[in-house]
Amino acid sequence: IPLAWVLSRLVANPLRALVDRARAVQRFDFTARGVTRTTVAEIHELATTMDAMRKTIREFLDIGATISAERNFDRLQERVLIETIAATDSSAGVIYLFDDDARVLHPVAARTGSGSATAQPVALADTTLADHPVRRAASEGRTIVTPVGYERARMQQWFGSMGDVAESGLLTIVAVPLRNRDGDVIDPRWVSSIECTRH
Repeated sequence: IPLAWVLSRLVANPLRALVDRARAVQRFDFTARGVTRTTVAEIHELATTMDAMRKTIREFLDIGATISAERNFDRLQERVLIETIAATDSSAGVIYLFDDDARVLHPVAARTGSGSATAQPVALADTTLADHPVRRAASEGRTIVTPVGYERARMQQWFGSMGDVAESGLLTIVAVPLRNRDGDVIDPRWVSSIECTRH
């Protein structure tokens, strides 16, 4: 019986701590920190995942606060990009905006892990870029996920010198068209795509 009691405590105590943390997140209280100590691998994995979730939600709330407070559109774009790269643990990112004719996507903010970067425009009429994830996201109005592995030449074709991030490891491109609060893609003349390359 004592052994069963000890084993139940090894499981019950960490689970109670996780329940408390989940309730704190439900109340939008993201201050709870610390590691849930346990020898049970599954509980440890759940604790790690819940902590990452708490951190990500907090970062997205911070992004929302930044967006609502910023009045300078150029600074806003740069800040959204920085926060998005941090929240998604990406190695690089670009925000593209359409030109007035909605024919070319121009990079308005670009960053890699080492700071500001330069990306090249994406012309919708350029058939050599038919599989470009940002072009596809803008024209199809949906999120495009493209695993590119270590294909440096493909990355450089799509992103110019920013394609050099392919040297940093296995990559996946995520291109997301911006949506309004109702979930509708923003008017295509002004749609932005955030493109992140993830580790």
